[in-house]
Amino acid sequence: MTRNKRLFFLYLFFLFFLFFLTGEFLLSRNKNALMTVPAVLSSASFQYEAAVFSRQVFPLKEQRLVNFNWKDAWGFPETYINEKGYRGKDFIVPKPQGVVRIMFYGGSAVFDLAMPEGKDWPHRVEDLLKAKGIKNVEVINAGIPGLASYDSLGRFFAEGHNFEPDYVVLNNAWNDLKRFASDEPLLRDAKPFQEKSNPFLQYQNGIDRFFGTRFLIYNFFRYKFLKVKYKHGPEGAVPVKQTTSQINPQALNQYQLNLELFIDCARNVGAVPLLMKQPRLISADNELSESHRLRHAHKWFPHGFIVKSFVETDRIIAETAKKKGVKVIEADSFLNENVAGRYLFIDHVHLTDAGSQMLAEKVADEMFLIINKEE
Repeated sequence: MTRNKRLFFLYLFFLFFLFFLTGEFLLSRNKNALMTVPAVLSSASFQYEAAVFSRQVFPLKEQRLVNFNWKDAWGFPETYINEKGYRGKDFIVPKPQGVVRIMFYGGSAVFDLAMPEGKDWPHRVEDLLKAKGIKNVEVINAGIPGLASYDSLGRFFAEGHNFEPDYVVLNNAWNDLKRFASDEPLLRDAKPFQEKSNPFLQYQNGIDRFFGTRFLIYNFFRYKFLKVKYKHGPEGAVPVKQTTSQINPQALNQYQLNLELFIDCARNVGAVPLLMKQPRLISADNELSESHRLRHAHKWFPHGFIVKSFVETDRIIAETAKKKGVKVIEADSFLNENVAGRYLFIDHVHLTDAGSQMLAEKVADEMFLIINKEE
């Protein structure tokens, strides 16, 4: 190798080393850069664990987290998970005498991802019912992001009944329709939560761990690469988009069976079951101006498939309610987009502050009538 070539490579090495040191220095002074480190990102994310009767649950410990996906009038919303693994303030078991306890089951739309603590719509329902005169009411938000009706059934069957609810409301549709195109039965299709499978939160091999535990700049570019490789949204990783427009009848039968079993389970423990149609922005006549808010949903399925699937969930909810003699809260018709200039949806199913408040008001009105009739 000639002297000029050696100097050239030494010069390149020097530039690379300078770039590396500068990057490390700048990233070490940037708090946001620490969020690319798996251990830090994991500590700032919801902690889940697998369970026999549900793909994932919150562990039995307190969690106080800041949701950096959305920013609202309060800033980044803070969320509290109590020691029993449910969103919001703790509650007493056995239930105190005279308390009217309502449990809302569902996925992230029930959890109300974008709302700060105490402002999720189920707990707004509690506040509104108290303002209407039902002072002894207590709401438990049993929503967990990503869960479908079979998860809600399992969680209620295996734990929720111990909390002695008087009313149990099931609001699951979006996470169920994700498997409406699957040819596999539920037993083969649903997989339990596996934290190690998430490359954002876990190093994947020895080399990855060696560099990741030593260099911030490696974590920074590793995170950028993963964001490109894995489509990621507010509900986690998005699989390869399904292009099918065919709904599997067996999946619809499974969904109906889930609802029927949930109703039977609630009645068997002395609770009043209610079904709730899921509010959503998606409709057959969505305008192009709404497309940016539907990006995450469209990464899963074509628009037409999602519309047809929601029509099917509404139909099954109505037929199941009639068959079982239960009340349906028609939440899908409560929310008309852009009422009085207020946007109600952040995306396909998650609500803004205005949407969360409007839904809470409508549900509280329904629950007030139901509770007074029962009494």
